Amino acid sequence: MTLSLSNNIRLILSLSNNYHDFGGRPQYASWARSAGAQISGDDDFYTNQLIKGYYNNHVKTVLTRINTITKVAYKDDAIIMAWELILEHEGMESYYDVYEIVLSQDVLARNALTQQSAKMTALEHAI
Repeated sequence: MTLSLSNNIRLILSLSNNYHDFGGRPQYASWARSAGAQISGDDDFYTNQLIKGYYNNHVKTVLTRINTITKVAYKDDAIIMAWELILEHEGMESYYDVYEIVLSQDVLARNALTQQSAKMTALEHAI
């Protein structure tokens, strides 16, 4: 990541996805099932409180992680141009829907991602 800044490159970090091979919604559903939750499918990612808690914990962990080279928290790192809440957000109209459903109750994540979410929404509508 630090090399990105020295080469004037900014990053968009994805916080989740829809792929079985890379975790994402299917993995969250699997963890919740293993914990005894009644899960009907991957779409429970957006509504199940246990899954939402897992995702919020993941987001907090990434946002508060300290870059070992620059000593800056990821949420404050200029290298990160934007956060992608979920790659290819199937079943949702926009990133704002994901933000509202999954992150709306988490103050740390909401505050840290508000500015980046606005950038992503603008990008999404520009494409």
